[in-house]
Amino acid sequence: MNDIIFIIPTIGRESLKQSINSIINLNGDYKWKVLVLFDGIKNNIETIKHKNIIFLEISKCGKIDKKNNAGLVRNKGFEYILENNIETKYIGFLDDDDCIHPDYLINLVQEEKNFEFDCIIFRMMYSNYNIVPHPLTNKIERKNVGISFAIKKELISKYQFTNNPFEDFIFIYTLKRNKVSILLSKFVNYFVKTDFEKCKKYIKKYPNILFN
Repeated sequence: MNDIIFIIPTIGRESLKQSINSIINLNGDYKWKVLVLFDGIKNNIETIKHKNIIFLEISKCGKIDKKNNAGLVRNKGFEYILENNIETKYIGFLDDDDCIHPDYLINLVQEEKNFEFDCIIFRMMYSNYNIVPHPLTNKIERKNVGISFAIKKELISKYQFTNNPFEDFIFIYTLKRNKVSILLSKFVNYFVKTDFEKCKKYIKKYPNILFN
């Protein structure tokens, strides 16, 4: 069984290579896969070959008129995982211009030792070093949560993303409304339009908050 499968929707950005490499270079002895979904385009990074990466070309389903929301593309990833019975504990998410922390899975396993949850939200850092969710927040709010979360696999047969500019918030808020256990983690594990090396000296640990 995989520890995690990352779903990456893409519209062919050059930054996709950096996003994928941030997963390939993860620390720790963990089993992972990556599902890259080319949304209405051909695979434009055929130079990347890895036994744990699945590349799929799908018909266009992201909506250009709404900033090409990737939720519908992620739903196609859910379908593929379920139809092919790919075993994994978690489903994680990464956009094609973002990166994750090299200790992403180490941090995830550490949180598992102290908390029981079905969804974990990691703090995300932007290129200006701002943190989301805000370090002082104790709520799940629109514009204060992003795609920096992972969910247990069993949830993908019950929940899907909506086609909405705030699709990440809506997905998480729907989990919360249905009493799914959610941990807002102390770890900054996700970097928006930047990477770990550029941000590492600004990273701190923040409070853990468990929502039941």
